[in-house]
Amino acid sequence: MNRKNIVWTVAAFVVITAVFNMLCFWLVAEYTDSFYVSIAFGNGSLLVLLLSSILMSRKGKYMYLSLQNALFVCGYTTISVILNLIFALAKMNNTRANIITNVILLAIDLVILFSIYASTAAITAQIEQDRKERNAYYDLKDKAELLLNKGNSIAVNKKIESMYDKICSCQINRTVDVSYIDLAISSELDNISELLKIDSNDINEHILKVISLIDERNRLIQNSLKR
Repeated sequence: MNRKNIVWTVAAFVVITAVFNMLCFWLVAEYTDSFYVSIAFGNGSLLVLLLSSILMSRKGKYMYLSLQNALFVCGYTTISVILNLIFALAKMNNTRANIITNVILLAIDLVILFSIYASTAAITAQIEQDRKERNAYYDLKDKAELLLNKGNSIAVNKKIESMYDKICSCQINRTVDVSYIDLAISSELDNISELLKIDSNDINEHILKVISLIDERNRLIQNSLKR
């Protein structure tokens, strides 16, 4: 949400809050403790809706309240405002009953709201983890692709191509942490790249090391999926 939209949103809620308070103070002659409780909870529910609206329109890396939950948030505020407006206009004098009713309503709202936050946060964290896993896979694939046809013989190029195919067959989504193996594979690919520049005979050893690491990586993932 940009600054202009925030200003308009805040302005709209200021107007709504002003109308709510004006009706309460204008139509009620006697201001009891119960009346002020209704005013406080009514304004509080409007504040919850304001903050939720800003969160729902937030365009950032994380969004802990989606637009799909707007109906629920608006529902709580609507019920709270109407209920407390009725309490105020009906001159309800039972302060304890007023507080208990509003606290129960607020508690239900907060439990559901925080459940939404927790669920969305968990989904967001999983999406972020999936993104990292995809990037790790494509980083290895791209690095290995740069080595294709860079060898000093057909035999070496065939082995590099076989290694590249092995990397391409790696599983992207996984349920076990194999980041340390990815780092080791990346390091070995860097070594192969340097050895290709000097036509070293040690390339085969590093290619076999990469293939061994990939096999270990796949084994860990497959064992994890079986559990």
